[in-house]
Amino acid sequence: MADITLRLLYLMDNPHGGNSVKVGSSGLSKYQTRIGNYQQGNGPDYLVTWPICYIGEQSVINRLEERIKDKLEQDRLESRLGEWYDNHTAETISPKIEAIISGNRFKVKKVDSKFLPIAYEIGWKTQKKMMEHYQKPSILSDFLIG
Repeated sequence: MADITLRLLYLMDNPHGGNSVKVGSSGLSKYQTRIGNYQQGNGPDYLVTWPICYIGEQSVINRLEERIKDKLEQDRLESRLGEWYDNHTAETISPKIEAIISGNRFKVKKVDSKFLPIAYEIGWKTQKKMMEHYQKPSILSDFLIG
């Protein structure tokens, strides 16, 4: 089996209650550091969660992220906030992302619901289980390009 680096594309609703969503990505093996940074920045009164995530080979997720930026350009907030999309939530933007995935035939899957939502409190335990699950040869082969 080829060595495949898996990456998550995550959706994070505005932690301050606004009607916007962040669409970002992080390596599967280190996403708990990313969500930990968000948690640290938001403080103890808000639990950072990623309610919807997609997973795929790193280069495919990177291309997907760029395609989302292109296709949803009109919804992006100021350039300095390039991963934030206005007038969307994780729930409302996910069908648009799934249409982009389908239309481009990206080998990307929605993260299994048993691992969601990803939250800082359980991120470390979930990450280990996700690594074990998605590194199984029968699942990993679904992400092979070619």
